[in-house]
Parts: sequence; C-alpha cells; structure tokens
Amino acid sequence: MQFSGEERDANLELIEKLWPVFEARIPDDAAAMEFVLQTLLTSSALHCQCGTTVKKKLRSKKPRTLICKNCKKEIWFTARTPFKRAERLKAWLGAIYLMGHGAIVTSNKLAELGGTAISTALNIVRTIGLVLENERQKEKADMSIEVPSKEFDSLFCRRSLLTLPKVHPSTEINDPKANVEPDTNQKQTGAEADTVEQLSESELEILELISNEPITADQICQRTTQSASAVASALVMLEIEGLIQSQPGGRFSRRSDNSDNENNHDKKKTRQTNMAAAMPLVGRAIDSTRSIRGGISRKYLQVYLAAIWCQLDRARWNEEKLLLAFLRAPEITYQDILNYESPAIASMMTFS
Repeated sequence: MQFSGEERDANLELIEKLWPVFEARIPDDAAAMEFVLQTLLTSSALHCQCGTTVKKKLRSKKPRTLICKNCKKEIWFTARTPFKRAERLKAWLGAIYLMGHGAIVTSNKLAELGGTAISTALNIVRTIGLVLENERQKEKADMSIEVPSKEFDSLFCRRSLLTLPKVHPSTEINDPKANVEPDTNQKQTGAEADTVEQLSESELEILELISNEPITADQICQRTTQSASAVASALVMLEIEGLIQSQPGGRFSRRSDNSDNENNHDKKKTRQTNMAAAMPLVGRAIDSTRSIRGGISRKYLQVYLAAIWCQLDRARWNEEKLLLAFLRAPEITYQDILNYESPAIASMMTFS
C-alpha cells in the first residue's frame, strides 16, 4: 500500500531536527525525572495530602519522593499522574516534546528514538492522546464538531480487541445488516421505526435489552448468548443509528426524545451544516493519518483525532502546555488504554 510521502517526509524532517535539541536537554531517564520534578515545583502543581503546596524540594532517600516541609511526610510526586510507575521517562518526555512542537509521533519512530519496545511506545502515544482527549472534553461544547466515525472508514486497517475474527477491521462499525422483521410488539414511531426495521437479528436482540435505565456492556453480555465482540459491535451500530446513547461509566440507555419533530428537524439541519463545515478538517485529518501512520483502528480513532488537534492548533498547544496538562491529568493505567473505545460519533476540535 502506497501513501503520500510529502507530509510523511516533512514530519520525519521535523522530528530529526527536534530530537537532538531534546536530547541535549534530557540525555537520560534520570534527567527526565529531574525535569518532571522541576516542572511540578515551578508550576505549583505539587501538593501534599496535608494541603501544602510544595515549592522547594526536600529530597527523600527513595526515588520519586520528596519530604513535605510542613508535615514531614513523603510525597510521591508522580503519583496520581499518568507518570505513575512509568518507566523510560526520557521516551515519555520525548514524545511530549515532539508533539508539543507540532510533530506526529508514531510508536515505531518513538521506539527507535527512545530505545523502548514498540508496545511501550504505543502505550505512550495512546496515553498522551487520551490526555488530549480529556482536555478536549473540558473545552466549550461549541468548539467541537461531531463527525460520524464512518467518515473515517478508509483509515480503519488496524486490528483491535473489537475486531471480529477473519474480517476486515472496518467491520467493527460496518457489519452487513440482514433483512429481518423487527419485533412488532415494541412501540416505535417515525424515523425510529424505519431504523429498527433495518436492524439485524443480533442488533435487535441487544436493543431489546436496553431501556431508559442505563446498563453496562457486561450486564448485556450476561443476558444474551452473543459473544462480547458481537455485543460491542451491536452497541456501536445502535449508537450510530441514534437508538441508544452512551452514559458515564461505560453504560448505555435508550436515546431520550423530549423534543418535538420541529426541534428534531432543526437539530438535524444544524448537524448537516456542521458536517459540511467539518469536511475540510476531516479530509485533512484523513490525509495526515494515512500519510504518516498508514492507518489506525476504529477503537482508538478519537485518541488519534485528539493528537491531530495538538498538531494543528499551534495557538492552543506547545511543549509546556502539553506537559502541564499531562502532569495535571489523573492516572491513566494500561488497563484504561485497553478498555478505551472511541464513541460512534467522533468529535473534532475547531480552531482559527
């Protein structure tokens, strides 16, 4: 498979230019740890459980710890951050440095530069992307544009835990639908009834298990004979079709419809207008991802879109802002990365 080399070469050239500058500042993991500590101190982002803000270091004999000047207790300064228990800190800071200067960092390139395993580098890249996605969710709602993930179908060539066996990765959201009759005992009206008529048997079964009361995917699996991957695929499709909505804590419920037809029409028209405005940005994201990454899985689409926000929005992001966002973010474990799943409706940040 051939990809456009122009943007890829420009990205590699930028990385080759930036990395020696970074290595001169952070030659090893010990220097990286010291840099993290100094950043926490100068930004007043380090706090003891007693409530004291630590501004001067009083080192403990243990690594990654300080002594609180007020209560004399140890402070693990990487605790409650994504750096908790993280090894190869030079590689972590290197990825943040490169992304903070507008480069797109792939796991292969980071493994080569940082001297880590590709799996470690991939975890670093995804963790930073998840931090960026959490930051996006804090921004004003009108700064994001919703885009159906099917618009990125051409990028989905990487397998993930959601990929069904012996099928193309894009089938995570594009399972062919069988022509079956829906349960006529269930009440639907208007567009919802038309949508339900097109559901496959497996999707219809999952829909019938979901009510207005939120339910987790695990609870759904316990009530059906379908596999976990089939349930996950059905949930994605039902959310795309607008029949269910995701809730905090990985739960799902029926989509509420409290507005009348006129309001629904206005909302649909607004979404169409936003989509038209978003398409140039979508096209740019697709071209950039295909050129530099080759492709991605649908599971981590939103994480990579957040990384593209960092790359393109130079007014919002730089090295310092990205590092501070990372240090102030809650702990993100490897299990959190494995459990993450991009929503059926992706979001992209707009910027001037």
